[in-house]
Amino acid sequence: MKKRTLLTIALAAIAIPSLSNAQITNYAQDFEGLTQSDPDALGNDGWNVFGVVFDPSGTTELYNYAPACPCPAPNNPAAPAFSLITAGEGGPDQGAQGLVAFSDYQNGDHRDGSNNLIESILFQEQTIALTDVDTYSFTFDAKAGDLASPSTAEAFIRVVDPADGSIVFDEVLDLTSLPVTWGTYSLDIAIDGAFDEGFLLQFGFSIKACCDNPSGVQLDNVSFGLPPDPPGLEDYCQDFESYDNSTVTALGDDGWLVFGNVFDSTGGYLYGYGTNPAPNNVDAAAFSLITTGEGGAEQGAQGLVVFSDYQNGDHDATICNLIEANVFQERVITNGDFGRYQFQFDAKRGDLAGTSTAKAFIKILNPNTGFSLTTFKVIETSNLPVEWMTYTISVDVDGVALAGQILQFGFLNTASKYEPSGVQYDNVKFTKISSELGGLEAYSQNFETLTQASGSALSDDGWIVFGNVFDPAGVYRYGYGTFPAPNNLPPGANFSYVWSSEGGAAQGNQGIAILGDYNNTDQDAGGLNSTVEANTFQEQKIASSDSGTWCFQFDAKGGDISGNSTALAFVKVLDPANNFSLSEFLTVDTTNLPATWDRYSIKIDIDGSVLGGQLLQFGFLTQTNNFEPSTVFYDNINFGLVVETPQFEIVNITKTGNQADITFQSEAGVTYSLLSSTTLNGLGSFTPVAGQTSIAGTGGEVVASDTAASETFKAYVVQENP
Repeated sequence: MKKRTLLTIALAAIAIPSLSNAQITNYAQDFEGLTQSDPDALGNDGWNVFGVVFDPSGTTELYNYAPACPCPAPNNPAAPAFSLITAGEGGPDQGAQGLVAFSDYQNGDHRDGSNNLIESILFQEQTIALTDVDTYSFTFDAKAGDLASPSTAEAFIRVVDPADGSIVFDEVLDLTSLPVTWGTYSLDIAIDGAFDEGFLLQFGFSIKACCDNPSGVQLDNVSFGLPPDPPGLEDYCQDFESYDNSTVTALGDDGWLVFGNVFDSTGGYLYGYGTNPAPNNVDAAAFSLITTGEGGAEQGAQGLVVFSDYQNGDHDATICNLIEANVFQERVITNGDFGRYQFQFDAKRGDLAGTSTAKAFIKILNPNTGFSLTTFKVIETSNLPVEWMTYTISVDVDGVALAGQILQFGFLNTASKYEPSGVQYDNVKFTKISSELGGLEAYSQNFETLTQASGSALSDDGWIVFGNVFDPAGVYRYGYGTFPAPNNLPPGANFSYVWSSEGGAAQGNQGIAILGDYNNTDQDAGGLNSTVEANTFQEQKIASSDSGTWCFQFDAKGGDISGNSTALAFVKVLDPANNFSLSEFLTVDTTNLPATWDRYSIKIDIDGSVLGGQLLQFGFLTQTNNFEPSTVFYDNINFGLVVETPQFEIVNITKTGNQADITFQSEAGVTYSLLSSTTLNGLGSFTPVAGQTSIAGTGGEVVASDTAASETFKAYVVQENP
């Protein structure tokens, strides 16, 4: 119970009939259903009044009074005192009628020359029961009335001891200087019936005035009770087409928020600021803008660009601080939120340049621990192509464990010295995709968009590491992890890093290098002479609904691996209910790969009814001793469900020069596509043959042709079009 020093006065509270046998009840009133001409309308709705008169200094109580018991609030324009039902003061949200609170102008002290100060109190009252244990909210709309200085006004929640009228709790909100436009205001109170049983709970308004000075405050939509449950993780879908691009508040009005974090040049945290509505102000560019003319056919005329807060003077080159600008939507997780949620968006490169970086994210923050991060899942958007592409981030939410925590989805960038930082986004969606926790998801990564200079480039993409240590006889000693996968270039590399200049035509400029944990000195031959196994992997949780054959594919070539070092690619399934024992362990030995790139794959059959709740890991490991070299290069990683597409029997294949003719049996009225692959196993790598994606079936044999069949080996399939 929140205790405060008693007010100057001891309020002789006047109670409505005792409610001690009932819990506190909710109250809500928009005043539309009350009869304005009825002088008893407010009193009949439970409104009470009470008066206290002070000397002109306001420090000494002279007397207090109630006009009549049980003190019903008046509604009499012919003898104005305390309160009236008003008409014509509301906006769209307030309607035709409302409430005005003002001084008791029927008290003669207003006009007797004494300059005494009259406090006029208008309130609702309930009695606290033993079972009342919760936080309650008093909410109302308000705007300025005719109140003028020296009159003052407050809203309040207070707890009164009926034994002596003393106020044991008083929470107030000053309403003296309200704007002329309507706003919504609230006060909260924590009640514990074990301490407060029998006390009176009052909520309402207090006006202090003298000498007939104006004192009115306009009020409406008054409510008291348990705060409504937050809506939870509601779906969100926005293509930005309906936004008014000329409105500064267009983004903020749709719930977009911004927050800034500032770091020194070494990454040390300095300060944060926000949360504020996201701006759309081209004249003072900061955080966000609605863009036009950047979209393709699927993006339309308008979109969102996210960039740094260029209104922050710490961008100055003489300061060199780093400004992290976050633009996001926010939801409060409730007990009922459970399952897997997905954040989807289209994105393309903007004007981002220099050392600026950008990310899309889902965050879960715990307000009870200083808004610490419970979850932070990201996609690097610093190095996007100039063409639009669709991206997704998924997160598992257990509302029972996370209730009250805050989920944010959106975009951030880090920039300094006013360098460009813009990234274009569109077609933003947030939705629940599964009622289960976990569930296997397709994964694809060519590492081209990762920022090689970022130490978190791999961990931001979900890569994690774990180490196991064995004695010289192969007996397990200990394990350590999991940790975010590092990205430190040689010579300081361990576990993993983003390589450059190792790729062929199909690999591009960047990939992932896997090597041993050279920070672990237990492998020193002069010491423990241990073998250190360094695992770098992605991890997903198998759901009971997962089934089918899944395939882990990757390009690989030999790197700097020698001595007794070994390397594997793997798919593991571990059972957390059985001390993370291995349910499956499928591998490809990558110790002695050639120096040229090739494609490899591992398939695994999944039965969620058996493996549901277990962890699936796909990735790479090395085993090293005495710091021997162990690097292997990988790229073009894919993990996904093998989809069996209906294929039609190929009757014959003939080849003349660079043209291959494929004869197959067709059905009338159906169209077909010819697909080819130069990979020996062909799995997942078939691509359409140019000009052969709409082959009409005849009911008999049809010939499809590939005029670019120059390879020594090429596989073909024919499949029916949707």
